[in-house]
Amino acid sequence: MRRLNFVLVALLVGAVAISARAADKRPAIRVHVVAGQPTSGNQAATATGLEDSTADLREALGKRKGLTIVPSADGAQVRVEVVDREERDPAQGGFGGTSLTKFRQTIVRLRIESGSAKGELKGIGQSSWKAAAKDAAERVSKWLESHPPASDTQPRHQ
Repeated sequence: MRRLNFVLVALLVGAVAISARAADKRPAIRVHVVAGQPTSGNQAATATGLEDSTADLREALGKRKGLTIVPSADGAQVRVEVVDREERDPAQGGFGGTSLTKFRQTIVRLRIESGSAKGELKGIGQSSWKAAAKDAAERVSKWLESHPPASDTQPRHQ
């Protein structure tokens, strides 16, 4: 009898956990990422550079939970445009020794649109464009928490 009670309680707990997990599953937010036209004149903000950062951002956003990268704006709820990138050399400090690696700060600037909400974000990395894209992806995720897209069933058309 004890064993039967234990089995029933275990099944009940498992069923409640599964139903809670299923209820918590929301459909992934569909994100379209594009490269904008270089306008700043920064040496790093060439068309090729923006395309590279766009690919890095797609990869970083694709790894984020709750987001799905879509190939066209027709199926997207959110549009992210990589509009600029720049490279800064921070002030060299230290003890006067020789630097083996180049110290630099990489910055990727974005425009994001979710329904009527629009914003501008930037990702900052130390020494690599991938690091800046990863930081930008984190900032996009946080921005989407406070500006969630409408939970529509139809894809948004632009």
